[in-house]
Amino acid sequence: MQAQAQAATRPRLLFVDDEQRVLNSMRIMFRRQFDLFLASHGAEALDIVRDQDIDVIVADHRMPKMTGVEVLSKVRALSPRTVRILLTGYADLDAVEGSINDSEVFRFLTKPCAPQQLRETIELAAKLARETPAPTAPEPL
Repeated sequence: MQAQAQAATRPRLLFVDDEQRVLNSMRIMFRRQFDLFLASHGAEALDIVRDQDIDVIVADHRMPKMTGVEVLSKVRALSPRTVRILLTGYADLDAVEGSINDSEVFRFLTKPCAPQQLRETIELAAKLARETPAPTAPEPL
């Protein structure tokens, strides 16, 4: 029953970026295809993940207070089936490389990212998320 309901709804996509112009661009680009959620910082993103069944999260790495890797690592703990994508600038690659395994990032994309590459990556991630069963509660002993 849950699988049928999930298939009937649009995938839920969360973008996290501290730059409002980036969030506005993502809204324009993805609002017709996804149920779209936008967060301007990590704490806001985590609140959304706690309240919503998010299929895909895309987080910018360089944000104040909490990096994208930190956000994605916390999302992994809160919602293991949510597929995680990290956006990072070329200058951040060395700093991010060692941390990516901690958050089990599905893909990381460098900024600037071609819109078609971003769209294809998110579509693939959404497909993967929809194929991953939601965790079930353990049966009582």
